[in-house]
Amino acid sequence: PGGSFNPNQYLFLSTNPGADIANPNLLPEKTIDYELGFQQKLTNSSSLKIAAYYREQRDMIQAIRMLGAFPVNYFTRGNIDFGTSKGMSISYDLRRTGNVSLRINYTLAYAYGTGSSASQQLSLLRTDQPNLRILAPLSWDQRHKVNVNLDFRFSEGKSYNGPQLFGKDIFANAGANFSVVAGSGYPYSRTRGVGEPGLKGSLNGSRLPWTTFVKM
Repeated sequence: PGGSFNPNQYLFLSTNPGADIANPNLLPEKTIDYELGFQQKLTNSSSLKIAAYYREQRDMIQAIRMLGAFPVNYFTRGNIDFGTSKGMSISYDLRRTGNVSLRINYTLAYAYGTGSSASQQLSLLRTDQPNLRILAPLSWDQRHKVNVNLDFRFSEGKSYNGPQLFGKDIFANAGANFSVVAGSGYPYSRTRGVGEPGLKGSLNGSRLPWTTFVKM
């Protein structure tokens, strides 16, 4: 439930214990970003850029339980969560030199907070447990990410340097593009086996394997 007020939810609350009620008094979530970067020319056609960032997310929305409410206890949403993200990126850019242009980017990131979504704590609250107020990796916490884009292309006219057939520039304005996106695994909460309820380890304490996408 978001911030829309629905009088019917309160009118029939006594006959619907444990209801999930909208909260019209929610505050807007805030995001504060800091970034510091440095860029250096290496050659006339290439450069290196290094950037570091820090991000705070405040007043994030999370499920809460209203104990002692009249006429019955109910669930709603409150601005109780927060998160922080920090990291750095290194980028190398080679403008077209001869037939080749190249871009490489590597990002190292850390994202921790008290909740990844507005309903993450709801299942826990429905088992009469309190809100889990601990810092844990957020669902989008990807530690390493690499992007590589290589473009090989022939020009036309006097700039053409490719093969010819019967005096014709057969590959004029032709080329190929090769892209690779690789990233480490996102976090998830590993559960126990059948008949063993609960988590095996900590919240978002396990990692999925690396993934790699290649596009040509």
